[in-house]
Amino acid sequence: MESDIVYGDAICFVLANNRLASTVYAVLNRYIPTYPHLTKEHELSDEEAGISFTDEAEMLLYFQNRPHRDATRYWQYAGREPNHMLVGAYFTSDGQLIFSLTVDGDGEWEEKLLAELKELLQSETGLLSYNYFPEFSDGASFKQLCQSL
Repeated sequence: MESDIVYGDAICFVLANNRLASTVYAVLNRYIPTYPHLTKEHELSDEEAGISFTDEAEMLLYFQNRPHRDATRYWQYAGREPNHMLVGAYFTSDGQLIFSLTVDGDGEWEEKLLAELKELLQSETGLLSYNYFPEFSDGASFKQLCQSL
C-alpha cells in the first residue's frame, strides 16, 4: 500500500554571489513581479543601529553597502493557488545574502523553483526544506549546512 506524502510548506534557499539591491529586485521581479513594497516602520529600519529609511530602495542600498549588518526581510504575494509565495532575503553579518522562496510543496514545483533560483543567482549552493527552517547564522554556516547534505 502506497502512502500519500504530505509536503506542506516547501522552502527553497539559495546563497547569492553578491548582496546587491539589484539582485534582490531581480528575484522579486522574477517570482512576485507585483510584490507589495515594504512600507512598515520595522521593515524600513535598522533598529539595532537606530536608523530609519524613507523607502525600500534606500533600505536595500544600506544593507548592500554595509556587509557587516545583518537583516531579514520578507515580501509576500498572496495570489490564487498555487501561486502564493513568500520571498525572503537574509543579509548576513559575514557579507552574504541568502534568498528563500516559500511555497505550498507538491514534490515537483519546489524542485523546479530551487533549480531556477540557483540559475538566476548563478549559484550552486542551496537546499530545499519542508516544514522547518534550517539552522544557519550566516553565509558560512549556510554553506557548511548545504555541503553536509
